[in-house]
Amino acid sequence: SGIKIHLLPPDIFYDADYVSSVLIKEKVGIVQYEITQTFLTLGLQVRERTRLPTLLELHDVEATLRDTLDRKNESSVMKFLQYIAGEYTDAIISMTPLDYSTLVEKIGVQKTKMVLVPNGVVVDRVTPSVIKKSENTLLFLGNLFYPPNRKGFEYIVDELLPELGKNRKIALKSIGMTPKELITRYANRSDISLLGEIKNEQIFVNEISSSTIGLCTVFAGSGMKIKILDYCSSALPVISTTIGASGYEALDSLIIQDSKQKIIEAI
Repeated sequence: SGIKIHLLPPDIFYDADYVSSVLIKEKVGIVQYEITQTFLTLGLQVRERTRLPTLLELHDVEATLRDTLDRKNESSVMKFLQYIAGEYTDAIISMTPLDYSTLVEKIGVQKTKMVLVPNGVVVDRVTPSVIKKSENTLLFLGNLFYPPNRKGFEYIVDELLPELGKNRKIALKSIGMTPKELITRYANRSDISLLGEIKNEQIFVNEISSSTIGLCTVFAGSGMKIKILDYCSSALPVISTTIGASGYEALDSLIIQDSKQKIIEAI
């Protein structure tokens, strides 16, 4: 209600004349882009045709993301692209203080164009219908097609579970889109449950709330991790790496550890 959506295939979406005509017809006041490359490919042409103010919302600093994924050869190019985008857009939204300072101090984006807006979560969500928590169940929430999430999940499986399993029975639950390769790999593991993407909100909340601990074992990327908000809104204790906790540093209740042994001790 109150939202109009145009779903455009790529050949039309990147037609600046067509997109501009839609924006003018719909009397759009501000155009927001989510990705630097999209803004540079399409947005500059649209801006020239419509003269509409432009906002770029950066979920990640792409150069930092490349660095932490061992793709440093792409980092300088991304720094250049984000600098150019910063010159032409009217404002840039960053989600964490770290990303904000990186864009200003290392990439050279004008500070007057920067706005810090942390991610939020809906707090009046559905009430969990499952009260009893599963015993010793670790939860990892996230799209496993995304390399930082996949590496974080495999770190739990390969590094943490073998150690934790020596002293007690531990279960690991994953919620999020999952590659078939991982589904096949862990099909016979009774201690690992790959629940995939859960679109029903009641089931989603129940699965989070019935877990014991929420993990954010992410060692790559930038931006603000939504999974921590979802854990907190369901009252789960949270253990995160430093990178995973970016933007949440002020939360005293968050357990932040980077070494394998410290994470195991915290769990």
